[in-house]
Amino acid sequence: MLSKSDTDIASVMRALAKTGTVAGYLVPTVTGLGKSIMDAHSSFRTFLAEAQVHDFAKQAKGISGKVVFPIDFIHHDRTTKSRISLYRPETKDGDPRVWIYGLSDHVTAGNLIAVFVKKGSLYAFNASDQRIRNDINNPRSPLGSIIGSPEDNLDATARGLMEKLRMIAAMGFVPSVRNGSTGVGATLEHLLGIRANSSRAPDYYGIEIKASRTDRGAHRSRVNLFSQVPDWEISECRNGLEILARHGYIDESTGRLQLYTQLESRPNSLGLFLANEEAHGLLHSRRRKDTVVQDVVVWQYHTLLDRLKEKHNQTFWVHANRKRVSAGQERFHYYAVTRTSAPLTVNFATLVDIDAISFDFTLSKQGNRVRDHGYLFKIRAENLDLLFTKTGPMTL
Repeated sequence: MLSKSDTDIASVMRALAKTGTVAGYLVPTVTGLGKSIMDAHSSFRTFLAEAQVHDFAKQAKGISGKVVFPIDFIHHDRTTKSRISLYRPETKDGDPRVWIYGLSDHVTAGNLIAVFVKKGSLYAFNASDQRIRNDINNPRSPLGSIIGSPEDNLDATARGLMEKLRMIAAMGFVPSVRNGSTGVGATLEHLLGIRANSSRAPDYYGIEIKASRTDRGAHRSRVNLFSQVPDWEISECRNGLEILARHGYIDESTGRLQLYTQLESRPNSLGLFLANEEAHGLLHSRRRKDTVVQDVVVWQYHTLLDRLKEKHNQTFWVHANRKRVSAGQERFHYYAVTRTSAPLTVNFATLVDIDAISFDFTLSKQGNRVRDHGYLFKIRAENLDLLFTKTGPMTL
């Protein structure tokens, strides 16, 4: 069980993620080392399946279904050849088992074993060994040379974008093309030659680009993930006008009916909040008025997760320093990039529960029509590594 690890798993995950490496983790017990067997727990099975190494769900039970792959075990000063076996016994409902041959020579009970794939080959190392952990960022070490630098793991499109961003970084501080909070993103898109559009697709040949100012406390700011309209057919409010009519308020300065508000798991000042109904695959927005709870709108989780994968298969989060030239006028210097990929969709509902992901209504009534700036799902910048495989930051 991973809970028996003698090493903080999160710190190892973060260290590997900065290089663009995703791993599966195992922790041998005294009994397991003695019997040469370990449970292939759920997250390790998921890792093997997503890495296209092995799918236990399709594996036959018994000796005839056992599979064995080569694997290299990485040490501080060398690598050794070994094999990894994946097996489902006839008994105990065929609970998946895994073993790395010769493991007892390299680890003790409670050690954390990290398993990863590079260029189609399987590797493992003892992440409880501090010397080996330090090698993650040492390109001259066996582990560091195999993992490579963050940019070694970029595809051709991403490398091309990095080259363009480095040319922009070399320009130093550039004037914003737009006043206000959206200026940092609009200016970068202008410099990259990306024309403003309403497309739901990623910005740059399949890569989404998000730019943000680097200010004190910026890591705690919220950034947009995507916009997704509710499922009107199963919602209490069937359109934006109904939402405004039932739950909007009059802005005192403009006299306009509007609803600009942030929703989390607890009711806000308007009584609006988010509520998971995972058993039915639904996310609700609701409103508490006194002791009465009203449904507002609802999303199906498969729609939200598909939208997340569509928008953020690969994202460059570009960091910018800023200078204020005059009131409302800014200049930006784009200086670093954090790359994320492979959305961890399984974490989305949990992140809603703990308020790491929130939602914004951005509605106002103009005549008989509704104007909206999106039904926006957002995440705090500090929590990106809870939703994505994260690489960087990489200096431009």
